[in-house]
Amino acid sequence: ADLVLISLCFGLTIATMVQCFGHISGGHINPAVTAAMVVTRKLSLAKAVFYVAAQCLGAITGAGILYLVTPTAVRGSFGVTTVNSTISVGHGFLVELLITFELVFTVFATCDPKRTDLGGSASLAIGIAVVIGHLFAIPYTGASMNPARS
Repeated sequence: ADLVLISLCFGLTIATMVQCFGHISGGHINPAVTAAMVVTRKLSLAKAVFYVAAQCLGAITGAGILYLVTPTAVRGSFGVTTVNSTISVGHGFLVELLITFELVFTVFATCDPKRTDLGGSASLAIGIAVVIGHLFAIPYTGASMNPARS
């Protein structure tokens, strides 16, 4: 139950943030998405530097707020991601590569202006991709999916 709850919290939070801020910055909350946009020339390197700086600052700020509002008795590890001791670091890297690819692929597939066949919510599809990635990867790596989070 905790795995499902954690996955839904991450995914629905991302869906909400993309819906709210997508019109401002394209909804870049994750440096992996920003890097993919640079590689495919959908975003300039100069803009990407500022985006990644903002993403990292946002991650630090969010962690600070979480630390301040969370009672000491329930803090735990604050979602710090680590590779499970039952798999190798290489396998952990592969898991993260797969779930990050799944997220970036979903972003590109749902935000392609050339596609006229889409009728749903891009932000919800992206959020569901995050949910799926977390459901799969939390037991192995904690499901970072985000270099700013790691």
